[in-house]
Amino acid sequence: MARRPSTPSSKRPSRTSRCRPATKRQAGSAVLGKIFSTPVGVQVGAAMTRNISVSMSYENIPRRSDTVRLPAGDACNANELLTVKKGTTFPFLLPLNAPECITNPNGTTTIMYGGMASPYTDGYGTDPLYLASLTQSPADRRAPVSGPKAQATWTSNDKRLIVYVTQSYLEYGNFVRSQQLSEVDLDATWYVNKLAPGAVQGTRAALPIRVARGHRRDDLRQLAVVPLQPCSG
Repeated sequence: MARRPSTPSSKRPSRTSRCRPATKRQAGSAVLGKIFSTPVGVQVGAAMTRNISVSMSYENIPRRSDTVRLPAGDACNANELLTVKKGTTFPFLLPLNAPECITNPNGTTTIMYGGMASPYTDGYGTDPLYLASLTQSPADRRAPVSGPKAQATWTSNDKRLIVYVTQSYLEYGNFVRSQQLSEVDLDATWYVNKLAPGAVQGTRAALPIRVARGHRRDDLRQLAVVPLQPCSG
């Protein structure tokens, strides 16, 4: 029997697409404080050749705000970070390394929140968000964010070497002050033993050797102050 001819290189690349909406909401009486997070993400990808695939992702975790009168001893400082009196906690899941509050002329304070609470992946950068990168993920920051991420992956013919490079551009913060973050990652994994015939990637019992390098740049910039209309989360 004649062998089936190989697939020509001009064959149209295969394409995939994903969409991931989610919501998480807790009242202020919860252990972590008030949580209202609604991340929405979309990812499209294509296998350009047998060895090369590319993908583009975009994710948005909307900003939320509540206007409150702070208890005595609590304050919103000049850096838009909340300080609370010793021995107390504030009933909101506040972001890390991102603006938390805005002081209003009428004596009230607008609390900025909306980030995702992910206790099982917080601090590890292993959550399933499309924007998760080598050094950081939006779940680590617990802050509202939006932005794209691009990835290109090369896999050897025997599937023992996988190399990918990613580039992300994220924006954290609020309507008055924003923090822009860009990160480039290069990641390579080599499996010591070969993939068994008929097995699929991810099911092997093997010793992987991984080398990764990331470069991240954070840019905190003060935007022009614009009138902020307090809204309720």
